[in-house]
Amino acid sequence: MNYWIFTVNNDKINGIRKDGAEIYSQRMKDRFWGLKENVNHRNSLSPEDEVLYYLAGSKGQVFLGTATLDSGFFKLSRYDRKIFWHGPFFESAHGVRLKNVQVWRKTKSIRPLIRKLEFISVPEKWGVSLHHSVVSVSKKDFDLIVGKEKQKKDVSPPSLMLKVIENRKEIADVQELFIEKLNSMADKSGIIFLGYRGGSEKLEAFWSKKLDIWWVTSTSGNRFWNAFGLGEPKWESRYSHHITCEINPPFQGINRSISGVFAKNYNNLYLLHRGSIGGGRKDVGKKVFKDQFRGEWQIVEDGDRISNIALIGSFGSSRFPEQIATFVKEVARIKSEAAKGTCIKLPETKIKNIIFKELPVARREL
Repeated sequence: MNYWIFTVNNDKINGIRKDGAEIYSQRMKDRFWGLKENVNHRNSLSPEDEVLYYLAGSKGQVFLGTATLDSGFFKLSRYDRKIFWHGPFFESAHGVRLKNVQVWRKTKSIRPLIRKLEFISVPEKWGVSLHHSVVSVSKKDFDLIVGKEKQKKDVSPPSLMLKVIENRKEIADVQELFIEKLNSMADKSGIIFLGYRGGSEKLEAFWSKKLDIWWVTSTSGNRFWNAFGLGEPKWESRYSHHITCEINPPFQGINRSISGVFAKNYNNLYLLHRGSIGGGRKDVGKKVFKDQFRGEWQIVEDGDRISNIALIGSFGSSRFPEQIATFVKEVARIKSEAAKGTCIKLPETKIKNIIFKELPVARREL
């Protein structure tokens, strides 16, 4: 674990001034901290690192609070920018996510601590030690500054329960981000024939050698259509490819007959599945999926009710495409077992109501 001081100062853009304390307050609400692309220590910032916030300037020179990093240094996607950009003072293209935010009710001056802090090598010129926007400090210095404030709770703790996204525009934005993240992994794209109930169709597909899956994205009726299959497709041939699974969120609102789900909690996005994987086949329905799925289930605020929905992955994870591929292969396994008649009900797993962890589909002991 690393310990940091993030500094904030008053800012001025096009003759307009913004107080550093206001910038800090907004970012604590966002659970996000904007950083420049070339900020020092950017490659060392890691989830679970502890951060102190320092207000610089002649009217500052005080510590404002603490937080824990909920991500490493990352580049904001188009969707992220829509969430975290609030005008010219909040248009960082890079940054880190936050959790366990503690905004202190009373600020703490640095002056009584100057000669006690190890990272300040020249007390007479202590301001130089805080010149950078990210400063590395020892645990000893961190604990000395925090003192009794460390015991205070987050003054505005966010809800950890996931909530299904219902807004039409927001769903469309997340679908765009979903395609962007998947296509960034593509090694090849081309035309394939796709088979489904009632016929086949010639469509553009993408394939990733690393993920060992192909995918097609489009729309169908009242939903976004995201179809997946295993292995490399047979490009530019008349071969009719088999769809392993579909992850299709509705255009808007709650539609429990459609299996794909986009959900969120405060500043994170998630992909989930309701369990309909059979495409109309009686032997592969929600019950088989529920009995066989070896992954994690989440308690989700699902419109007017609370539902348990299978978790596929977190948009905020650097492994999000791998999480999707793992889910596709898990569905393929379930369908194969069902076809052979060898499905055995797995032990129940404890339903999670926590922030998604950086793991692939979890294995359960038989």
